[in-house]
Amino acid sequence: MIQSISNWQSSSVINFVEKRTGKNLSCPHKILLLSTVYGLMTGLIISSIEMVISFLIHNRLSLSYEPSIFLILFYQGAIFGFLNFTVLITSHDIKRRIKISETHNIFRLTLVSVLSTVLIFLISFIYFVYFSPARFIEAPTLSTQHCHAPHCFTVSRTTAASADSTPLEDMSYQPAETSGGIGNANKFKHLTKKEFDEYLEATGFDEFNIESTSKKIASSMGEISLFSEKSKVDWNQFLEELEQSTIESPRYADIKIMSALINEAPFEIVLEIMNRGHQLNGSHLLTLASYFNVDEFKKLENYGVDLSLPSGDGSNVLVRSLLNKAGPELFEYLLSKDELVLNDDIDIVKEVLMLSGRLNRPVKYVKMLIERGAPVTEDTKKWIESDLRENNFKYYAVVKSRLML
Repeated sequence: MIQSISNWQSSSVINFVEKRTGKNLSCPHKILLLSTVYGLMTGLIISSIEMVISFLIHNRLSLSYEPSIFLILFYQGAIFGFLNFTVLITSHDIKRRIKISETHNIFRLTLVSVLSTVLIFLISFIYFVYFSPARFIEAPTLSTQHCHAPHCFTVSRTTAASADSTPLEDMSYQPAETSGGIGNANKFKHLTKKEFDEYLEATGFDEFNIESTSKKIASSMGEISLFSEKSKVDWNQFLEELEQSTIESPRYADIKIMSALINEAPFEIVLEIMNRGHQLNGSHLLTLASYFNVDEFKKLENYGVDLSLPSGDGSNVLVRSLLNKAGPELFEYLLSKDELVLNDDIDIVKEVLMLSGRLNRPVKYVKMLIERGAPVTEDTKKWIESDLRENNFKYYAVVKSRLML
């Protein structure tokens, strides 16, 4: 049965070429044709099997980078031995079909078969080394649906509220970097306080209660709803309340300003806040990084705002600019600031890598940061080999392949 199929294959190849060329092939030409075809087919089949197994080794086995590469190279050697064995059998089969006995013809058909197979094999090997595992590993999709553990509540996770409420997204930015922006941070603002409290309870943050906390804050500084739609915010009233709260309880001014920035106060309002003697702190700048554009940040600098102000949470505006809805332009602009890239108070590479992984961002942002001169600390390397590898192996494989950290 197998012999019949093999003979049919050989005759079909020869007949096809003879019909296309309109000439009968000579014996040497038949040898060259079948040797090349068999060699390419053998290489293609072996390389396909190699790619599948390489993918399984990287994506399914819990191996660190070095052992997995060693295992794949060992597998490559085994395949190469099998390849030569297959070529020798194929060469003998061709010799039998063409009915030749000359030594130089046998040597030539063997050489052509080997070279054809090795060509495909080397192409697949080069492709694997330079383009996988990132090409074969699907990008991590971070979702916390049906998750009720406290750690699910992160800046990048997407979840769902109860059946009768609208879907929740806690600053969940999708990877598509289109003209419409790379994220949407406004979904929370369409929730009632009660719905948000239900969400917090479902995700393990039942010790927080927005409704009761808002009442306590309002009693001291006047109420501006964190969940109002921007179009309904009376900014003139806000400015009046800001001044009043500053007189009564100066320590609440920063909280009042933050509530305005969460509601995406326009640049004119932010400027008016500064003109009235208030200063923006590091936390305010982190919030502005999510929606201010490059021109607006340049204007802030012209007004003397220090973009490297500490926020107290180990982040800065460069890191948070990954959340910017307008795209990567702000990140690329802030990348030119030495005080942000080379700041010793923050492990900038680790922070950008952590946020990129959570938001499913390409590793190119981390690569740009490293090329800009940001140091890769030992703590970052340890975090990659421990936390990232354990919690997000797919993104870990991409990092090891593309950044070689």
